[in-house]
Order: sequence, then structure tokens, then C-alpha cells
Amino acid sequence: MNDSFQRPIRFLPSLKKKTVIGLFHVVIWALIVSIAITAIGVTTYDQIKIIQWITFLVGALLLPLFMNSHPRELPEKEIRRATISIVVSFGILVMMSFITLFLKAL
Repeated sequence: MNDSFQRPIRFLPSLKKKTVIGLFHVVIWALIVSIAITAIGVTTYDQIKIIQWITFLVGALLLPLFMNSHPRELPEKEIRRATISIVVSFGILVMMSFITLFLKAL
């Protein structure tokens, strides 16, 4: 870790940016799976709502952790790859939500 790195939020730990991005992926895919198993009828929302709420709260905590992470800037290639992978994961999450709404409407 660079000595000149100043954490914007002092009470939060400073993780590596790659670790926080990986945790974003885990949160997004946990939501995708929970929505999918609810949509196909394996379980009901009432049975897994605690898991979904915990996932939302962890996702909300990841934004300040990302701001607090080091190094401040990733190499250009890694930024592009991480951006594309998070956008694709979020797109799949949105599509899964719309598919669920469509299945419920039938």
C-alpha cells in the first residue's frame, strides 16, 4: 500500500479495488439467483426475503468500501474489463427482473 494513500472514510477498512469489484459480482449474482429461484417456483419470496435484504444491504455497503479502496486508479485495461463485467451482470439482473414480472403477469 502506498504511504501517500489517504482513506476518504477512516472508519472503514481499505480493501483492494479488485476485491471490492469481485464482491459486487457476488452480490449481483446472488440477487440473480434469488430472483430466478423465486420466479420458477422453487421457493417463495417469504422464504428468502431475509437473504435478499441482506444482499441489498451488503451491496449498499460496497459503494463506500469501493471509494475507500486502494490503489486509487486501476490500469486502463482492468478498468475496462471490470466495467464491462459489472454492466453485463447488472444487465442480466435487470433482464431477470423483467422476465420475472412477465412470468408473474401470465
